[in-house]
Amino acid sequence: MLDELPSKVKEGLLRGTVDLAGREARENKLTSDCKKEQGAAGLLRGLPEKDQTLFNDFNARYKAKFGFTFFICAIGNNVESILNGFRNRIGNSREEEVNTGINEIKKICWHRICDIVPSSTMPDYLSKL
Repeated sequence: MLDELPSKVKEGLLRGTVDLAGREARENKLTSDCKKEQGAAGLLRGLPEKDQTLFNDFNARYKAKFGFTFFICAIGNNVESILNGFRNRIGNSREEEVNTGINEIKKICWHRICDIVPSSTMPDYLSKL
């Protein structure tokens, strides 16, 4: 369903979130889902100053280039892999980043669905995705 949306709508979805390790995280203003996800990636444990500076810089550069927030599914990632994601993706085209961002939203949604739907009630074909 997300893949069929017009590009402008996809970009709107990508603008609708907070920065990773951003101001909201430092001020403890994240939603419970975001706290859980960013916390699992090690983004809420008081990043060393050099890492916080890198996140601030990458978040600003990414938004300046693409006009929306950098999306990466924090679950299964850590500080270094997320920073590498910024490094690897900042050179992408806008179209590549819209598509990559939407794919990351799908991953985030999948993890959130799995958190609320008991695995014993999930159809077999979905539990194998």
